[in-house]
Amino acid sequence: MQLHQLDKRLRKMLEYLKKMSVIRSVPVSPIQISHRGQDDWRNFTNGSCWGNSEEEWFDFRFSLSIPHNFTGQPVLHILTGREGEWEALNPQIVVWINEQICQAFDTRHHSLVLSQTPEHGRTYRIYFQAYVPKLEPLQNPARMLIELRDINTDVIGLYYDLKTPWEACLL
Repeated sequence: MQLHQLDKRLRKMLEYLKKMSVIRSVPVSPIQISHRGQDDWRNFTNGSCWGNSEEEWFDFRFSLSIPHNFTGQPVLHILTGREGEWEALNPQIVVWINEQICQAFDTRHHSLVLSQTPEHGRTYRIYFQAYVPKLEPLQNPARMLIELRDINTDVIGLYYDLKTPWEACLL
């Protein structure tokens, strides 16, 4: 079989495994947003646009609890609609969990493991400091989609066991 055919087959298999690794996904709600440094908290609709031509810094806050039907690894997952683009010109987010700084998110890093196994009913208070550059003409505004995902660690392990050597071979 020719290399380009193997490449296409492996890409499709990796895409399928990545999808299979998510057992369930729950959108986070309610979420609040505020202009950075101000106390003007208001409701934010999960998945909607944030940032504009004037403001660059925003704060987000919400709480979430691990549902009783979660069986895998609970992961906080964030998408901005600009994944895979250059980080310097796109959203940057610093995350606090239970008042402790934890991790940063950008266009290539959008998952945060909350615990190795589900602690059913455990509540996390989450706070973001988020930056998005001012909009340029014809640029789509950033979105903020926040989900709690239940991840099958065996499937995600197989995904990376295949993806890493494949990417090395491509180099």
